[in-house]
Amino acid sequence: MADHTSNQRVRNLKTLRPRKHELEFFIADEVELSSFRDEMASMEHPFFALKGGDTKVRKYRNNNIIVTVNPNAYGLATIFDKDVWIYTISKLQEAKNNNEEISRTVCFTLYDFFITTNRDKGGRSYGEIEKSLSRLKGTTIKTNIVYSDEKQEIIEFGLIDSWRIVEDKKGNLDIGMIEVTLPDWLYQALHKKKMLKISPDYFRIRKAIDRRLYEIARKH
Repeated sequence: MADHTSNQRVRNLKTLRPRKHELEFFIADEVELSSFRDEMASMEHPFFALKGGDTKVRKYRNNNIIVTVNPNAYGLATIFDKDVWIYTISKLQEAKNNNEEISRTVCFTLYDFFITTNRDKGGRSYGEIEKSLSRLKGTTIKTNIVYSDEKQEIIEFGLIDSWRIVEDKKGNLDIGMIEVTLPDWLYQALHKKKMLKISPDYFRIRKAIDRRLYEIARKH
């Protein structure tokens, strides 16, 4: 039964492959990870909240670096929501290292996401993912951290550009898929090699403050 369900997930993803002249996207499930990556600026600066429901605007300055984090009605994206970032950029980096084509629009099954990030596969986890995606979409970052060698600028972007959840006809998300479009800012960070390897044990850290301390220590 497990094999049938797993095969169904793969078939569902493969039917999503773009036709010619249509927007390309990247299927994350097909990539086996040898390591995990995190984006450097978000490791050093407080892009993500430590607790859910935080609706306070955060303004941060460190020397010449300016970061403003704006929430929406769902609250700021949390450090646990950041798992979506880490999962997608790790898969993209792995594929890039293998000279495979990538896209900032990433498709994946929740099954692969939960297994990869050491999450429980129970019903509550499936219900929480939509809230995480809404917080990521609604949280914006305004900063002068840009990955350009030619100019200085200030940019504002959402932690993800867009998302959608596709279920099967019976509403079964387990064999459906998630599609996430990452912000161009994060995609440029990937191409500019602004990533650091992190331990797989990161996903075993259950306290938000301990995750944050790990990020800061790893960055420095």
